[in-house]
Amino acid sequence: MQLRLSYVALALGALLFANACGSVSPMNGTGTAGNGGGHGGTTGSAGKGGTTGSAGTTGTAGTTGAAGTTGVAGTTGVGGVGGTTGVAGTGGTTGAAGTTGVAGTTGSAGTTGAAGRGGTTGAAGTTGVAGTTGSAGTTGVAGTTGVAGTGGTGVSSYLVTVVPAGTGMGTVMSSPAGINCGATCSASFAAGSMVTLTATPSAGSMFTSWSGACSGSTATCVVTVNAATSVAATFTIKQVALTVTAAGSGTVTSSPAGISCGSTCMASFNYGTVVTLTATPTASSTFMGWSGACSGTATTCMVTLTDAASVTATFVPAGPTPLLRWTFDGTNTNSGSSAGYPVTLNGSTSYVAGKIGQAINFAAGGYGVVPGTRSVLTASAQYTISLWVNLTASVGSSVAFFDFNNRSTAPYGGIQLGISSAPQMSICVATSSNSFLTGSCPGFTGPASGAWHNMILRYAGTGTGAGQGAGVDVYIDDVLVKSVANDASNNPVFNAGIPDQLYIGAPGMMVDDVRVYNSVFTVANQCTQIIGGTWNGTSCTLP
Repeated sequence: MQLRLSYVALALGALLFANACGSVSPMNGTGTAGNGGGHGGTTGSAGKGGTTGSAGTTGTAGTTGAAGTTGVAGTTGVGGVGGTTGVAGTGGTTGAAGTTGVAGTTGSAGTTGAAGRGGTTGAAGTTGVAGTTGSAGTTGVAGTTGVAGTGGTGVSSYLVTVVPAGTGMGTVMSSPAGINCGATCSASFAAGSMVTLTATPSAGSMFTSWSGACSGSTATCVVTVNAATSVAATFTIKQVALTVTAAGSGTVTSSPAGISCGSTCMASFNYGTVVTLTATPTASSTFMGWSGACSGTATTCMVTLTDAASVTATFVPAGPTPLLRWTFDGTNTNSGSSAGYPVTLNGSTSYVAGKIGQAINFAAGGYGVVPGTRSVLTASAQYTISLWVNLTASVGSSVAFFDFNNRSTAPYGGIQLGISSAPQMSICVATSSNSFLTGSCPGFTGPASGAWHNMILRYAGTGTGAGQGAGVDVYIDDVLVKSVANDASNNPVFNAGIPDQLYIGAPGMMVDDVRVYNSVFTVANQCTQIIGGTWNGTSCTLP
């Protein structure tokens, strides 16, 4: 800060007139007044007859000095944000007042002339003019007030910061509001306030623990805000278990790695992981299909793990390929060795989880039909027909669910499975010479409702000509429940007289994996190669 002072010099002037004898004082704070008027002129001696001299003129007073200008005040400094209050700058010093001008000295009066001898008295001398009073000095300008130092009020809030950590995901919110992390992970709160933080894991993650200014594993914590604070919230990805069963001779491996079943049949994976399973049969077996969280008959399947899941891969000993096979895994196309012959669905039908992959659910008026099957079913001497069924409580009565039987006009032939009154079933068998073998459609107790069961029809003829026929056996879960003897002539069941269309399904039931083989199997091979179960020497355990 600078002080600016102005001084006005005081002009001191005293006019001295004739015969004046005034004097001048030196300058100081106030101008000195001029001395009084000039001394009166000395009366001239009367000359002989001379005139008396005039008195001297009084001197003029000196002018008073002008006052000094007042200094301008300095600007006050601006306070800084969040800091300590700044110190105000020092104000400028007020300028010193100018010195008052010294008054001019009053002139001395003229001396009266002495009278001449016999003359006229001399005129009095003129009174000296008073000196002019000096002007007052100008007041000095005040110095500028110093700018206040940077600063402000004291601290009133602190920053709270949340740091997400771990392999999982989630959000942390505060009360009072301010933090919503995810998006906003820091906010300022009043000093001394209590902030509650709540951790919420995302789907597939779990909250593990707090660290930093919080601790523990509960979902909430409370922070007292006395300083800048940091809290870490740790989330981890959930681990989901996948269990695989390899039924039969084969292995199942996973990608990502973890499962190699045979040996390791359970592993945990991160939530949401898509695991690809690959089934590999041994040289002496065939992969039959998936069940559980996987479906279909392809050797690979994919499982998206959001909950614990289990998958069964069924392998059967290598055997002949079916002539006709409908897996119903989202398609009704025949996957057997005979080309074509798809199933056309009618009425109310839908795909549902089946025994092996998907199945067809037949509701009101639902059924499937396969035209042109006569050429397949009359070409061979032996047949094994397998299908999985699941009856509901609303299954109808007197309905056929597997039918290519012609029993109304000759030539007769074929087989029909039907439900007479659940759980009672019937089988109608005809040859070319008899509308029904045994003269009727014998009944038997069918499988219990509400679960999947396997049904097999086995026909072991010796040829396709007259006299080469055989009876028909019915198995439920590889247990023989009914045998229908052939006629006396041993005529074939599958002959040219059977209808050209095969009907599958009826309202109130689900059907899965229908197969038609042109050969017959032992009971043990029916269990392992067709059903995919385990044969213990006397009975079959279903897959």
